[in-house]
Amino acid sequence: MITLFGATGYTGRLIAHQLASLSLPAGSIRLAGRSLEKLKQLASELPYKTEINTADATIPSTLPALFKNTRVLINCAGPFTDLGEPVVALAAIHGAHYLDTTNELGFVHRMQSYHQLAVSNQAAIVPACGFEIAFADCAAALLAEQLGSQLDAIDVIYALSGGNSSRGTRLSAIRSLGTSWLAYRGGDWVSAVPCSSTRT
Repeated sequence: MITLFGATGYTGRLIAHQLASLSLPAGSIRLAGRSLEKLKQLASELPYKTEINTADATIPSTLPALFKNTRVLINCAGPFTDLGEPVVALAAIHGAHYLDTTNELGFVHRMQSYHQLAVSNQAAIVPACGFEIAFADCAAALLAEQLGSQLDAIDVIYALSGGNSSRGTRLSAIRSLGTSWLAYRGGDWVSAVPCSSTRT
């Protein structure tokens, strides 16, 4: 079972529709979130029946049900700095593979503390699978593989032109800027002021 938590938000809905386009066995997807009505609406848009589970990241007692028969949990319920750790902890305890869409570096750094527990329960904790992280990581890995010792550094630069972001993304960005005073440089985590350098 793949449980998609935060399924009715902007990113969650995109993932739900993408999962629905795959040839997965019937009953292999569970939609989860706070609003039963929104979950029912989303489920009605998908081409096959999905299980529904109400859970609220601000109410920890509702979270264990997410992991019943779950092998993979995709978390889209942020801001992760405030709401993500209990979900990660339960994934590690229950041996469920965990993915999320965060770009909150402080949160990602803290979640390393669940690595050994997850491994001991045959699961992986994989935060930061959002588009601006996962694609850049994959591209950097491919470049490093191709260039080998010729490569000194890779800078990933984003150019944003217009467009809007969802409320959840804006909240996550605010929390990240307020708490993620870290950078990963030279194989180590170091203190760094967010957005301390820009280029034109």
